[in-house]
Amino acid sequence: MSVSPMQLFEEQVSSEDSALRLDAMCKLGVVGKAMGPDDTLGSLLPFLAAHTDDDDEMLLKMAQQLGTMVPSLVPGPSAFPIVSILETLCGVEETVVRSAAVASLTAVVPHLPSSDSGKLLDAVKRLASSDWFTGRVSSCGLAGACYSHLLKAGAGEGADD
Repeated sequence: MSVSPMQLFEEQVSSEDSALRLDAMCKLGVVGKAMGPDDTLGSLLPFLAAHTDDDDEMLLKMAQQLGTMVPSLVPGPSAFPIVSILETLCGVEETVVRSAAVASLTAVVPHLPSSDSGKLLDAVKRLASSDWFTGRVSSCGLAGACYSHLLKAGAGEGADD
């Protein structure tokens, strides 16, 4: 009987054993490669998006691993679901999680198509206008990458909004 990479990942992440859960999250990139781009986009990323309320160690590994998936596994034009998950992680209270999410987002942004510039700017604006300081701090870390992407996309005047 064969177990799919997604089933195994879900079992391990749902385990009571914190070491097993953390090990599974450390292998997120391997799981994604075993699943392929389509299943990663269709199954793995929605699963991760639903699990952004985990403990800080898990979220840290998630943030770190997501940044490595673009463009090697998920092509830039399909990467916005990763941006959305990382945006959520940018609002986490734990500093190391936020820093890792900002670093990963900064690595992903150059691979996004210019057609995603508006959505990217909206994400940074949401963070900048969040009620809690965590999002606002993260938006400062993303401003440079976002601005560079907007300039490259020819939408630099949108950065004045």
